[in-house]
Amino acid sequence: MNPKEYETMYRVEDRHWWYEGLRKMIGSALSDYGPPEGSRFLDIGCGTGANMAMLSERYDIAGIDISGQALALCRARSIQQLARGSANAIPLAAEQFDAVLMMDVLYHAAVSDKAEALREAYRVLKPGGLLLINVPAYDWLRSSHDRAIHTDTRFTRGEIKSLLKAAGFKTERVTYWDTLLFPAAAAVRLWGKVRPRDGSDLESSPGKLANTLFQTILRAERLVLRHVNLPFGLSIFAVARKPLRDPRASAMNN
Repeated sequence: MNPKEYETMYRVEDRHWWYEGLRKMIGSALSDYGPPEGSRFLDIGCGTGANMAMLSERYDIAGIDISGQALALCRARSIQQLARGSANAIPLAAEQFDAVLMMDVLYHAAVSDKAEALREAYRVLKPGGLLLINVPAYDWLRSSHDRAIHTDTRFTRGEIKSLLKAAGFKTERVTYWDTLLFPAAAAVRLWGKVRPRDGSDLESSPGKLANTLFQTILRAERLVLRHVNLPFGLSIFAVARKPLRDPRASAMNN
């Protein structure tokens, strides 16, 4: 990620409609799937710490990130349980955490092996532990924003399900979201291929009225998500669980 992008993220993510919507998605998943309050939680690729700040109200939260700049901004939020490291080689012992968060991590060029990153998440989770993932959808939506944040992969729902299965996870739910805004956003992204520009979407954050409107749209969308998975969207949100008994270990013993 471009260094200035961390500063922009830190400045806007507490109030920006998309980040607020993502935190609501996380909260809904935790309400539905656990773990209980007080559990140990790891945020892999914790960025500038807004998700950790939210989770710290209920959980014993730790975070890792490959960027020292991101970790410094986490400390500015008074977050202390931090380590510098890659999602491909988490510098922590196995089976320590009840839940793991990977919000917009797998897409990144620095995560060179997506399958290995999921195996590492599996490793640090306790049996029965929960994994929450968010990734950007559809490679054809690639834009200047992706260049600014160093995207190398945008995913489909099927690709995420396959990666989770290969890593040993039991999938609880995989859905697209940010669906109601998809047509307008897709049009903007496609127009950007005709008239390219530099910089990320955060550099032109919406005004207060537009921000409130987009928050309201996502709130309505979450009411639908309570009942069904959505067939397309700008992002993919996944909930998976490490089995109580590792099926891969059983296969090796047989």
